[in-house]
Amino acid sequence: MNFVDALEDIKKYGHLAHEKDQTILKDVAIEQFKLAEETMDLVAIDGSHSFVFDLSGIKLAVIRVCALAYEFVVGTKTGFKLKNSSLVERPIVISSHEEFVGEQSELYQKVFEHARRSQLNTHSYIANEFRRFEEYKLLNQVSCNTSGSILALDGALTTPPPFLSEFAGMMEDAIKRCKENENILLGVSKDSETHAFGSASTDEEVLLKVRKQGLLYVKVPLEGTYPQYGDVYFAKLHPRAMKWFRVDIGTREHPDHVFSILAHHARSELCPGYIYPLLEAHRLAVMVRRLHDIYEKMIIELAPKYDISLEEILRGRTNIDGSRMSMFHEFLDRVSR
Repeated sequence: MNFVDALEDIKKYGHLAHEKDQTILKDVAIEQFKLAEETMDLVAIDGSHSFVFDLSGIKLAVIRVCALAYEFVVGTKTGFKLKNSSLVERPIVISSHEEFVGEQSELYQKVFEHARRSQLNTHSYIANEFRRFEEYKLLNQVSCNTSGSILALDGALTTPPPFLSEFAGMMEDAIKRCKENENILLGVSKDSETHAFGSASTDEEVLLKVRKQGLLYVKVPLEGTYPQYGDVYFAKLHPRAMKWFRVDIGTREHPDHVFSILAHHARSELCPGYIYPLLEAHRLAVMVRRLHDIYEKMIIELAPKYDISLEEILRGRTNIDGSRMSMFHEFLDRVSR
């Protein structure tokens, strides 16, 4: 097969998929809404992690989570005013060594066992779940200290089944506190791979073919593997939005009310259609990956106190994803240019 034949196939089957999606859309109830006259403050919560060091399979990662509270101010240059912020950053040691795992918390052992049974990348999975656990902890703190606001957590409002007692309890507490303090709890996903509409295309790809204009949302009858909190929607929050975003409404308010207020926070020209405070929270969270050299320097300074040699430090350096930095590999890269 040459490139011409390959592109012909893409065109042929892409056209068939498009026709099927148009048929699916005929049965999808797309709702239109307008911007509300009132606005609410919005607290955006996001997190990230970065690996730094690996000594004999015992890895060191750094987790960073943040919460940024913004006020939408009509008539100002940017439209958004940062009111306050919270930042949590902590190291975490991760290993699959039997002796190490046996001495860790029950939560760590549950996460590790699930990763092992599911044949996942153990170190990355554990780091990711503990990053999410820190996000939930921060969400709970914010839900206690905030009232009359939107709390927007990056990602879907789900909890993994193996850790139901730890994760589910925190999510249920956050929902309860949000209701008590008249907060709206949302989970906003940057990307979604769901197929609730029954297409080979993702739900997001199907909705990109909607011809209706304006501010739009649709409820999704989603049944996932993980426990789901609240109602799931896809929303187009700006007339010029490039994509639809999945939004989980954990406190189950009426979607017209939620989206008419939320859309005020998606009016930035920098990313029309996406929640601007979440963009800023993401920027602050992923800074943990850009501080890699600083964390390395700290390890080099502290390691001698714990009888870790400079040779072991240099050999144990990793990239942000946890793969060791091979000095010989770097040498080959240089001589191959």
